[in-house]
Amino acid sequence: MEEFLAYILSHIADNEKDIVITKEEEGDITRFNVKLHEADYPHVIGKRGLTIKAITDLLRLHDAKNTTTDDRRKIFINIQDQETV
Repeated sequence: MEEFLAYILSHIADNEKDIVITKEEEGDITRFNVKLHEADYPHVIGKRGLTIKAITDLLRLHDAKNTTTDDRRKIFINIQDQETV
């Protein structure tokens, strides 16, 4: 799933070499922490957060298609600024 997220982000961001994704798993929760070049934040987040919400929905659909009902996870994406990483 991390590769799928990287694929999506690399096609949205202008500076794809600066994309850093870390994955945290806790119980049935998967959290992706994403660090981007500062110019790419508006592209990835989108107006009113609609782009990042759509990316999260795609990851959830990908998970639902590739796992059984019992193995589905809650998926979150955290966009981190330069200072928090």
